[in-house]
Amino acid sequence: DAVRALALKARDGDAQAATALEKAAGGGDSAAAFYVGQLYLQGRVKTHSPEHAIEWFKRAAVKGHAGAMHQLGTVYERAPAHLRDLAKAREWYRRGAEHNSAPSQTNLGFLLQEGRGGSEDLQAAREWYEKAVAQGQPRAMFLLGMLYFDARGVERDDARAAGLFKDAADKGDPKAQYRLAIMLGAGRGVARDERAAIELARRAAMKGEPDAQYYFAAVLARGALGLPKDEPEAVRWLSKAAEQEHAEAQFALAIVYDEGRGVRRDPQSSQAAGRACDQ
Repeated sequence: DAVRALALKARDGDAQAATALEKAAGGGDSAAAFYVGQLYLQGRVKTHSPEHAIEWFKRAAVKGHAGAMHQLGTVYERAPAHLRDLAKAREWYRRGAEHNSAPSQTNLGFLLQEGRGGSEDLQAAREWYEKAVAQGQPRAMFLLGMLYFDARGVERDDARAAGLFKDAADKGDPKAQYRLAIMLGAGRGVARDERAAIELARRAAMKGEPDAQYYFAAVLARGALGLPKDEPEAVRWLSKAAEQEHAEAQFALAIVYDEGRGVRRDPQSSQAAGRACDQ
């Protein structure tokens, strides 16, 4: 529609479109107010300002805009310390969830699961995940799968966990791809399939998932799951995980450089990796 067309132009740097969008928002258009909030949040055309973003998102939210409710939850959860308020994040996610926003249902479930912004409530977390899963939300599939994988608030159910991970993995979720790879490699909850495990682990690692990078490096270092041993390639993936502050990868990398496994022995690099692990 016209408002969305203005928002797209404003996002691409069109100052006139941004002005027109803000005028529409000031006139009470909730979608326009939401998009103006996005411009402030992203620092496009408008100066980056979470405070102004919150103001515009609230204007949209009070008119029932579920996307604005979700963004308010996100800002309060992830904003700089002076604005961060997990209780408010939980409340806005709840409002979005009640307006059937699958991302809000997922994020609310996670805050409830972890006891952030209020008390822990695993049953409520599971119920919100289930609602988001019914809408095809891949992160909710992964998080619900983890509840069954770790037996948190439910009985352990490896088959259910694997099914949820597969649904999320098929939608491209790298964390789910990694978890499903582990289950396939071990034959946990599913038939053992080394080839599928390797492919999923590689796919997740290439998307930058540090746990998958560490796992894939370990497989290559040992020559496991039918792959030939390849220490230099293992070091490459280990380094990628370590760069993302993956503590186990940093520790393993320190050993690799100290002992010269797949790389030239380098005590200085070993010490650097060890110091990073200790931080």
